[in-house]
Amino acid sequence: MNTRFCNAVSSLRSLLTAAALAGLMLAAPAASAQAPADATPSKVAASVLRVLDRLELEAAGIPARGARIAADLSAFSDGLVRVRPSGELELLFHALDSVGKAEVDQLRALGAEIVIVLEFPGLVQAWIAPGRVEEAAALPWVAAVTPPDYGDTNPHPLNTIDSEGVVLHNADLAQQQGITGAGVTVGAISNGVASLAQAQALNELPAVTVLSAGSGDEGTAMLEIIHDMAPGAALVFHANGSGTAGHVTAVGNLVAAGVNVIAEDLAFDAEPAFQQGVVANARENAAAGGVAVHSSSGNRGGNHTARVRAVGTGGGPDGAAGPFAGCTVQPTNVVAIAPGGDTTFDMTLGSGTRFTLQWSEPRAVFPSAGQGGFTNLDLFVMDAGLTQCLYESVGVQANGVGDTIEQIATAAATANVAVKVVVNVSGTSTAVAPPLLDLRWRGSAGQTDATTRAGSNDPDKNYTGLAFSIGAVFGGNGALEGFSSGGPVDFELTTVCPGNLPGPCVGVAGPPPLQFQGLDFLGADGTSVSGVGGFGSGTCPSVVPGDCLFFGTSAAAPHTAGCDALVRELIGAASPPATVRDRLAATAVDLGPPGEDPTNGAGIVDCLAALGPPDALCQSRT
Repeated sequence: MNTRFCNAVSSLRSLLTAAALAGLMLAAPAASAQAPADATPSKVAASVLRVLDRLELEAAGIPARGARIAADLSAFSDGLVRVRPSGELELLFHALDSVGKAEVDQLRALGAEIVIVLEFPGLVQAWIAPGRVEEAAALPWVAAVTPPDYGDTNPHPLNTIDSEGVVLHNADLAQQQGITGAGVTVGAISNGVASLAQAQALNELPAVTVLSAGSGDEGTAMLEIIHDMAPGAALVFHANGSGTAGHVTAVGNLVAAGVNVIAEDLAFDAEPAFQQGVVANARENAAAGGVAVHSSSGNRGGNHTARVRAVGTGGGPDGAAGPFAGCTVQPTNVVAIAPGGDTTFDMTLGSGTRFTLQWSEPRAVFPSAGQGGFTNLDLFVMDAGLTQCLYESVGVQANGVGDTIEQIATAAATANVAVKVVVNVSGTSTAVAPPLLDLRWRGSAGQTDATTRAGSNDPDKNYTGLAFSIGAVFGGNGALEGFSSGGPVDFELTTVCPGNLPGPCVGVAGPPPLQFQGLDFLGADGTSVSGVGGFGSGTCPSVVPGDCLFFGTSAAAPHTAGCDALVRELIGAASPPATVRDRLAATAVDLGPPGEDPTNGAGIVDCLAALGPPDALCQSRT
């Protein structure tokens, strides 16, 4: 029944320990024979450097975007980096080790305005003037400087009233047996509960303990689903806050508040794709401490390419020879990233499409802070005729230095433009083997090439079996949603520095890869909510059931969390997550071959069946 582990968890713990934070400064690597001599990896993310370059042009009196806008520099914000009207950037400083007052004071001395501090694993989020960013990056304790990655909720873009998931999951039959989740406390994390009072006035929600209200009403809709599934459970809400540090804080605050179950729906695309980052680590720590965590797996099933090895073909995109206008680095050693050996992925941009490319070499952030890549990959969005680069991300990675991530945020001006996405191998320095790459995006208007669901889980759902990742089925008929992300989870570091120390170095082979199932259960989406605050798809707020529907894996996670609460009333509110998981997995309705698999998990949860046979249920209540 429980076949999710392909290797022992102890092996993973050894891997993470071996890649622990090292208190050494980054140094410039020796020049790679395959990279330009002046290509030096930077602690500052390429997405931040792009904004800094544009701000520098503005300060020099050279308009970077049409007319001068020096009076309000917030227009230099993009989908990754936020800029204030006065020019300060909000950035996340990743430490080589834990941080304290001394490190924070060093940032304050540079004029930084501190937003949030996590002592361990060492994260400081702050607003800082563009002219002080490189100075801050040079501080000896700083491993990397990145955008905060504010996170995305996982409602599908299509987006007293009961969820249709109550019937699909047989929670109504459990409730008829007197099981309502009484004595169990369920917490939720999402964007906000701005219209909570309105939902309560409609008798859609009881009293809710709000630790942080946030903004928007996706959280309100999640709480409504939990209450529909387990009407006797106590409810607590905490808004996500600001980025990954805020999310880790939210998880910790809910645990401290005494919840037994957490449902959350945040997605952080910049969390490590081939390691367990700070967000997944925080959630699994909560689960290890006895609090079940139900996470939306993500809606990238249709926005994700197959994971392939980053092997350069020695040619240009679709055989084009170039030269290509607007490309800082010429893409002349591209990777076959589309089906059939196609070296371009064809799509149409939306109004602000965001791409994230990662590969299986150490990230410069937790859990391998201060380390870096060996294979220098670059990401391009090119016009359909392959004559120019519309967008590019060309950060440098070599000899164990440089963060292994490239991100692009497109502008509204290129909405509905047909493009070709290209990945180029610009250098390999001392990499011992080609890494596995992961390419995903948000906000496209559609794609021509086939996408791949396998491995499309949000990277912050890199779980080892402690926390739960939840996919989505349509609440009306139980059919799998094509956008629903799936596993497996791959932990792989193809090349590392000897001793897992920071670079520069001559690379050696990393430890054997580990793989975990990556998806636990399926929960309902496309279900009715009140739609207060205008949240949902259809007529929102609702007049009658069916008016306003909640789509996406964000709706699926609170359904399975509610089922978890029903089981806990029967077997004990503080029961270990693994105990509840075994019950849910043993009784779930398979969508594929019997047993668990990376794309469907154990199947659709059945709350009544998870309670056990009727005679056992009766005995438990006498």
